[in-house]
Formats: sequence, structure tokens, C-alpha cells
Amino acid sequence: MTMKRNSDLQPIGSVIAGLKWHDEDRFCQLHGSYRARIVYVAGKKVSDGFCPKCYQLQQEALAAEQAAAKARLDAEKERKRMEEALGRACIPADFRGKSFDSFIADTPELEQALSLAKRFVSGWDKAREGGYGLYFYGNPGTGKSHLAVSIIKALLPGVSALYTRVPDMIGYIRAMWHHDSQMSSYDAVRRYVELDLLVLDELGVQAGSANEQTLLFEVIDARLSENRPTIFLSNLKPTDLVPVIGDRLVDRIKGKCVAQPFTGVSHRKPLTAEDVFGEAA
Repeated sequence: MTMKRNSDLQPIGSVIAGLKWHDEDRFCQLHGSYRARIVYVAGKKVSDGFCPKCYQLQQEALAAEQAAAKARLDAEKERKRMEEALGRACIPADFRGKSFDSFIADTPELEQALSLAKRFVSGWDKAREGGYGLYFYGNPGTGKSHLAVSIIKALLPGVSALYTRVPDMIGYIRAMWHHDSQMSSYDAVRRYVELDLLVLDELGVQAGSANEQTLLFEVIDARLSENRPTIFLSNLKPTDLVPVIGDRLVDRIKGKCVAQPFTGVSHRKPLTAEDVFGEAA
């Protein structure tokens, strides 16, 4: 039995459980002639056919839009991960915006320091395996903390890292060490020892009490013994640290850390009223 035809339609091609379709010739203003498939379900048209090239372009645009949306979502997740990692690293607010790109290497010595910091990051796997670190020393304001923070930021969030001043670390350990605390002094010390990377600032600023020196010794000695990379920041040359941490530890720091001097004048600009309060009314 022959099915009815419209003048411009092909016969119904197939019938399956209420699903019917047929093909007909169409013309796209953009892509020319094509064969369209018209589909009916229970007598209702559900597809009027489409230009396959238009459909392909539409699907490609949709895929690109979905990929862009996923990229935005991934970027936002990564931003939050980085923020959380920066928070855990306790990077001071003044240094949150610092990076290798913003470091001003205006002397050969600072160029060498910047190169050393970047090499530390690129060679992190070797540094981590051998427990190798850095010893930045020299005048205040010459970029030691800037580069140390830049190293942490370049390695985050793939490592556990912490920036701390020696007095803050000692204060934390001592605060955790009291009769009604659930954390022992050993546990508090291990918090600093077990980090992948520790930046220890203001090393040697004050000799401190015998107890403070003992706690400082415990952290440094354990990290060096366990091959944990440490970056030391100090105003003192390594040899000048002997009264603070002793000959043996100083000698081990020399054996584990590449020393880099920072001389010259401070890069910190004097603060003015305009910087803080704006121009006068």
C-alpha cells in the first residue's frame, strides 16, 4: 500500500511503536542543500529536521561554552584553594601581593638572589628529597622576606608551608605547653617540624632565655635531621648565629642551606600622610 505524499515530501520512512519519520530535501541559506529527517511521536512532530552543519556549529559552540564555564569553576576552586593555602601559610598581609614578578632586582646581588629563589622552586623535588634550604641574610628591607614568600606562593598549594617569625613560633610552642593543655611541647614542636617547608624569619634577633633557645634548637635540629627544607631569614651571617644556636647547628645549616647575602639600603619607602590619609582638604 502506497502512503500519501505531499508534493515536496518523501514517503514515511519507518514506523516503530508510534515513532514515525521520513526524510526530505531542504536548503540552508548558509550551508546549501541537505537531507532533513522529520520525526513524529504519537502523531506529534517532535523534530522538524535541521541543517547538519548548523547543528555541528551549535554543538561546538555549546561545548565551548560548557568548557569555559568549567574553566571558570575550576579557576574559582583553585583560587579558594590558594586562599586557604595562603591562610595556612600565615603569610603576612604586607606580603600577600608579593611575587617574583614584583621583586626589584636592581643590583647584581639581588639578581643572583632572585635567580636562586627561582631555582629553588624549579628544583623543589631535589630540595625536598635532600632537605636542602636557603639562608638569606643581610640588612632589613632588602627583599629577604619578599623572596621567601614568593617561594612559598610558587609552591602552594602542593606543599604544606608556613612563614613565621622566631618569636611567634617560640610564643606558640610555650603557649601550648601548660599543665591543662591537651598538646604537649613535643606536639607543638612537631607542628613546625613536619611541614614540607618552613620559613623562619628573624633568626638571631634576640638570644632569648635558655628555654627559648632550647625550643628553637629542637625545631631546627629536628628539621635538619629529618631532611625538611627550611628557609632562614636573618640579619646575621651564619657564623654570627653561634651564640644563639651553637656551633654544631650553625655548621649543619651551612651544610644544608645555600647562603645568599642581601646588602644595600632598604627598599621600603618612608610613609607619608598622603599615603595613609590622602591629600589635605
